[in-house]
Amino acid sequence: MKKYNVLGNTSITVCVTVEANNKEEAINKVKAQFNGIHSYCGNGGTDKIIGVESSNVSIASDEPVEFDDIMED
Repeated sequence: MKKYNVLGNTSITVCVTVEANNKEEAINKVKAQFNGIHSYCGNGGTDKIIGVESSNVSIASDEPVEFDDIMED
């Protein structure tokens, strides 16, 4: 029997907690400080989990996955 990799996509929400005097300053701080989303080794490879570097950053995924592509393994 053949193996297939079925690919799907979902939206994630990134939350960064900063101290600021107003909303504009908060957005500017996040744009200057956020280092992006990273792949980390885990569960047998670098494609298994995502993470962030700072304790004031979190990632959540509350949306359903839409499977929209397939490749033979």
